Amino acid sequence: MNVTNTQDVRGASSAIDRASKWARSNLFDGTGSTVLTLLTAVVATFLIYTIVKFIFVGADWEVVDVNRRLIFLGRYPKEEQWRIWPPMWLVMGLGGLTYGLLSRISLRDLVWLGAAVMFLLVFLATLTNGLLFGAGIILTAAAYGVGRSAVERPRLRARIRLGLTVGWLLA
Repeated sequence: MNVTNTQDVRGASSAIDRASKWARSNLFDGTGSTVLTLLTAVVATFLIYTIVKFIFVGADWEVVDVNRRLIFLGRYPKEEQWRIWPPMWLVMGLGGLTYGLLSRISLRDLVWLGAAVMFLLVFLATLTNGLLFGAGIILTAAAYGVGRSAVERPRLRARIRLGLTVGWLLA
């Protein structure tokens, strides 16, 4: 018998035991909490079923496909839509730089950010606007990198903070 396999089984068993104890003490420790847990599970199941049924069966997505530009840019004149992107890029760059200076990105943040960006690019943006929005995303990522590199350099960090303050006031 392999010792490692036995330890893996014990580790999995103890994780299941800990999860079971946690559920008993937090979700099913009395009549009230048991009823509330079961009621919440029923409501959550109903909501998830209804939303999934709407998304994959009942919704008419042709309306969204036909009106993507309207959803993304509104009634802004087509020949003047270039005016939207420089301020958008400014805000995206300032956001990336600010986030780079003030926090560290985690895997969870990357997953949520990636999902939001993919939603905007795939479902809302038309070809030209998708490319321009993608350029803004690249700018945001580059600004985040600059912000992260400035964390260890006090003089550069002070200059970037001053630039950010002025930039956010102007934006």
